[in-house]
Amino acid sequence: MKEQWKEIKGNREIYEVSSLGNVRTKDREGARGHHVKGHILTQRNNSNGYLRCDINITGKTKSHLVHRLVAEKFIPNPDNKPFVNHIDGNKHNNSVNNLEWCTRNENERHAWKTGLKHDIATKGELHGMHKLSKKDVEYIRKHHVRNGGNMKTGELARNFNVNPQTI
Repeated sequence: MKEQWKEIKGNREIYEVSSLGNVRTKDREGARGHHVKGHILTQRNNSNGYLRCDINITGKTKSHLVHRLVAEKFIPNPDNKPFVNHIDGNKHNNSVNNLEWCTRNENERHAWKTGLKHDIATKGELHGMHKLSKKDVEYIRKHHVRNGGNMKTGELARNFNVNPQTI
């Protein structure tokens, strides 16, 4: 696929986005009349792993998601769907062939279907904020008075350095 470029409307129309997911400034005349050569903008990950770049469209520099810029310029959206899905699940593949407009529900179903989202990753020791290991939980269940053991909630909480509500 040959890379195509489309202008991003806004402040001075100096930005373009490509069908392959690149964003650049155009060659232009600078403030003092000298020639300014256009260049490809640096893209960085946002907190969710999507690529973004900083551009000044409205007179103020703002971070823009690259996949949304590509979709807005290259993919028709007759149903006015609000989300852009990465078909292959790769958040860095912002080629127009890898993007599609979708609803929140369609996006969620795609993530589950392709394994990008799975329940197991949010439970137990795999959860980023877990306090107890599986072995700890087994010990607590075995020794808690409610299950025939000899230790109360407060004592178990102190032993494992957690809030009694965690027990």
